[in-house]
Amino acid sequence: MEKREGYAFIGVLIMTTLMTTLLASQARIWLVADKRVKEKELGFNLIQIKRALDEYSEEEGEYPKGLDELIEEGFLRRGYRDPNNNRNHDWKRDWEYDRDSGEVWSRVKGKSLGGVSYTRWKVEKSNEKYIIVEAEEDL
Repeated sequence: MEKREGYAFIGVLIMTTLMTTLLASQARIWLVADKRVKEKELGFNLIQIKRALDEYSEEEGEYPKGLDELIEEGFLRRGYRDPNNNRNHDWKRDWEYDRDSGEVWSRVKGKSLGGVSYTRWKVEKSNEKYIIVEAEEDL
């Protein structure tokens, strides 16, 4: 009579190893997908704030003193948060804003899937459409 007692255990080990490998590869895919969604939201939020800044500037002749004026004056309905910032706090702390140029950018230190620092994401108006471009240096 042959001994086969160890084969079931080896089979379970092989299956466990395969399942762990598959789950680990799936986790990487989920993380990339989550980051892609956050980057899309970041771009949308930057464009909304920049559009409101430009509309404010056209009506008032200058950029606002602070981002909160965009809501107070009705140029934004709500404050847009940086989706890469996991802390709960005032939305205005997520963004850097230069009143002279009307530029707004993320304060979050990190890199996009394309390897570009989030602090280099810049909004430009091209052919009446707002787009995200990479600034030559950190803003």
